[in-house]
Amino acid sequence: MTGLLRAVRAKVPVTCILEEGRRCEKNGCRILFEDAPRPCPVIDLDEEGSPLGRQQRRCDCLFVAGGDEGAGCVAALELKGGNFRAGEVVEQLQAGAAAAEKVVPENMTVSFCPVVVGAAHKEEMYKLRKKGVSFRGRRKTVRSVRCGGRFTAKLCA
Repeated sequence: MTGLLRAVRAKVPVTCILEEGRRCEKNGCRILFEDAPRPCPVIDLDEEGSPLGRQQRRCDCLFVAGGDEGAGCVAALELKGGNFRAGEVVEQLQAGAAAAEKVVPENMTVSFCPVVVGAAHKEEMYKLRKKGVSFRGRRKTVRSVRCGGRFTAKLCA
C-alpha cells in the first residue's frame, strides 16, 4: 500500500470505503473502475463518518489511487442519472475537492480530477467545463463520463 493510500485510510472510517471498488452506483447511474489504476479504494461520501458533515453539500464519492512511482490521483465523482444543472454539480464537486483536501496530506503530490458521470444539454456541459473546480488553489476542468462508462488513468492525467 502506498503512502497516499495509507494516509487516506487513516483519516476515513472503513465503513466509508468501497474496497477495491469495481463500480460506484448512485441516482440510477454507475461508473466502472475495471480499467482504473490499482489499488483504488473509493470513498462513499454519503456514508456515516465521511470527511464531510451530514448537512454539507457533497459529491457522491472520491476515487483514490496512489503509486510510489509517481503522483497519486484523487477524483471527485458526481453521478447523475438524468439531466443536471451545471451550477449544482460544480457545488457538489467543489465539496468533493474540499473532502479530498481534508484526507490527502498537504505534502503529498496528487493529480485531482472532478468528474460528472451522466449527460446534460450541451449548454449545461459548456457551463460545467467553463466554471471548473478548485483544488489546492488551482482550477481544474470538470470532465464527463457517460453512465455505465469506465474510469481510466487518463482522467487523472
